[in-house]
Amino acid sequence: KSERNFGRVYEKVDEYLRTNSKSEPIANPFAKSKSMTREQKRRLIERFDRVKNAGANVDPKVIEILEQYIEHASDLEVARLRPIAFAERFGLKSDDVVHACLLAAREGIFVLLWDILCPTCRIPSDVQETLKGLADHGHCEACNADYELDFAQSIELVFRTHPEVRSSETRTYCVGGPAFSPHVVAQIRLQADERITLQLRLSDGQYRLRGPQLPHVIDFRVAPSGRVASNASRLGDRGYHQRSSRLLWSNTTDVGSVT
Repeated sequence: KSERNFGRVYEKVDEYLRTNSKSEPIANPFAKSKSMTREQKRRLIERFDRVKNAGANVDPKVIEILEQYIEHASDLEVARLRPIAFAERFGLKSDDVVHACLLAAREGIFVLLWDILCPTCRIPSDVQETLKGLADHGHCEACNADYELDFAQSIELVFRTHPEVRSSETRTYCVGGPAFSPHVVAQIRLQADERITLQLRLSDGQYRLRGPQLPHVIDFRVAPSGRVASNASRLGDRGYHQRSSRLLWSNTTDVGSVT
């Protein structure tokens, strides 16, 4: 059964590559989405018309791409639109996208939300409708860790399509998948008192060695001028060595980035 399923996926990839140009598609061609009803399309057009007529110097290209994106993107994609990342993806000015999204939220196209990001896995551990609802600390169920909230690293402005316009999917699938963890360079599982050697090609940047059972993290920087070719790290104390752990090498250069 798995062989047949994988075969269908690869056939779909081949078909997409044969029939599409190199330009960025408006929506993920491999994600499922529900068709909008006639009433939802009417609301979308009317509300974007109000944005266009607001007289606030809105870039027409941004409005056009946003409108197509809301109509054709998957339920998962429209649940969390990150404006700066959206601007980079479609070659738009970030200020123009943020401005258009704020106006669209005022007209009932989007719902403005604040994601509370876990600094370890970078997955939103909570979402708030207003900044007044923020606490001093957050908790990530996936990492089973508490962390102090920091606007530069833990808070991100996002937009969700208003339910009157179209439905959205708010769940996160495969939290440990590469798509959600591009910052993880290497991941291994160690038994108590086990030794292991890894050969990694690390680019310039700040890195962190961490594990769910480690009592601390080990931060280090890789630079072209550095002369160290290898490094040995002793992990934890005696209590830590009594059990196994999963260790991850993460690039922390962009941890908490709003992009």
